[in-house]
Amino acid sequence: MFYLQPEEATDAALKKNKLSQAGVVEKVLRMVEARDTGKALYKEADQLLEELLPQLKLDQPIDLGNGETAKLVDHFKKGNKAWKPCGINRFDIETTRAKSLVQPKPEAKGPEVAPASANS
Repeated sequence: MFYLQPEEATDAALKKNKLSQAGVVEKVLRMVEARDTGKALYKEADQLLEELLPQLKLDQPIDLGNGETAKLVDHFKKGNKAWKPCGINRFDIETTRAKSLVQPKPEAKGPEVAPASANS
């Protein structure tokens, strides 16, 4: 087992105190909490999307009020492969507000793929 010498223990305590004073520890804890909250919210959003799928048709506008609309989109509509920076859901709710913030990217043409549950 490794034990700190008195001088090393003092240095470690000072370093810990400096990090705490700089707000590092608090920020890390807030970051971890925010990530955990985000995971829980994504899980809730995924569950809500699963509940909505049988009720929606692809690309059919949904008026959300205040000039904002949403629609069910199929990320694999244009082909068998979709490039995203991380894991994605096949279906998603896309809002006009969120879409206006993103620059459109050219998409490759491919065969139309009809989802089993969304077009019924």
